[in-house]
Amino acid sequence: MRKTLTRTLVPIGVAAAVIAIGAGAASATTPTITTPAPSATTAAPADQFPSLDSIWRQWDKGGAALGYGAASLVSTAFLGIPKTAVDLVHNAAGMG
Repeated sequence: MRKTLTRTLVPIGVAAAVIAIGAGAASATTPTITTPAPSATTAAPADQFPSLDSIWRQWDKGGAALGYGAASLVSTAFLGIPKTAVDLVHNAAGMG
């Protein structure tokens, strides 16, 4: 039982560590921020007191983005971690 559990959990742990290190490296890169060129037209002033309708729309957009992001992370982990674990085992055994 312990040997089977170890053989199962070690590749999953290694795959999780690889994913965590990759995510850390990906988030460490700094994006370049460019400033827009000045235009001849003046921008409209920002709405300091947004309407309830615009607040509601922003709430819906944020919830949709949060749901999409969470679903993407879960599905990627569900599909990617087992495959990564199998690939690591194959590479360690010299079969890949």
